[in-house]
Amino acid sequence: MPRTPGIRYYPTRKGYFTCFRKKQIQLAKGPDDTPTGPTYLAALKAFTELMESANADKADQGNTVRLICDLYAKNLERNGKLPTLGIFLDTCTSGIERFGDKTFTEFKVIHVTEWLEAMAIPRKDKKGRMGKWGETYKSMAVRMLICALNWAKRQGLI
Repeated sequence: MPRTPGIRYYPTRKGYFTCFRKKQIQLAKGPDDTPTGPTYLAALKAFTELMESANADKADQGNTVRLICDLYAKNLERNGKLPTLGIFLDTCTSGIERFGDKTFTEFKVIHVTEWLEAMAIPRKDKKGRMGKWGETYKSMAVRMLICALNWAKRQGLI
């Protein structure tokens, strides 16, 4: 019987690893700072994402919005739809950061509405420029999110 996956620190490799499906996977590099350090928390996040994606087909309504969007993005990349992937990442990344941890049963229209309202407020972007989303950009973001959710439904993930 295979071992239960867990997070383990290897001092010789200076990083956190897990053994999953007979492969050792690096989760995070850095010092051993269990249980509240940034390296351990990054490893914990990577481990959680790995376990979620491995069980995506079994979780049904328990899949998170982040997982669904990650799988959709990988599908776009795998099928060579790079321009669509770029638009998806540009428009939906801030939404995923905002409500990505919600399961599909917890995910409501109000979450999308609040996200779009927040993006319509003038703010500085990562490059320090002022910007806000107009109606066209907001509708493009909603369409991309709907595409991801429709794809997940066709795949049986939700």
